[in-house]
Amino acid sequence: MESKLSTLATGTTIFLSLLLVVGLILTGLFISGGFGLALMTVLMFLLLVIIGMKSVGRPLGVLINERKVMSLSRFQMTIWTLFILSAFLFVSLQRIHDPTVQDPLSITVDWHLWALLGISTGSFVGSSLVAGTK
Repeated sequence: MESKLSTLATGTTIFLSLLLVVGLILTGLFISGGFGLALMTVLMFLLLVIIGMKSVGRPLGVLINERKVMSLSRFQMTIWTLFILSAFLFVSLQRIHDPTVQDPLSITVDWHLWALLGISTGSFVGSSLVAGTK
C-alpha cells in the first residue's frame, strides 16, 4: 500500500511540474507586460515549492540546508535566481513570439545582475565552508 501511495505522489508531482512548465511557456508566449512577468515569477516559485515538497517534505524545502535549518545564503541564491531566471525566460519567450525580432535569443544580461548572482552564490559556498569547519 505504501508503494502505491508513493507512486501516486510521484506521478502527481511530475504532472504538476509539467503543468507548471507548460504554464511558464504559455505565459511567456501569450501574456505580455508586467502581469506576464509577475505570473511567470509566481509559476516558477510554485515549481520551487514542488521541488521543496518532494525533496524535504516542506514547501520551502529548497531553503533548508544539510543541517536541517533554513539558510540565509540559500534564500539569497534562490530569490536572485528566481527573479533573474524568470525575467530572462520571459524576455526570451516574448522575443521568440515577436516576428519582427531578427535574432530573438541574442539577449544580453547586465554585468551587475551577474555580479549579484555571483555574490549570492559566493555566500552560499562560503557558508557551507564556514559551517564545515565548526
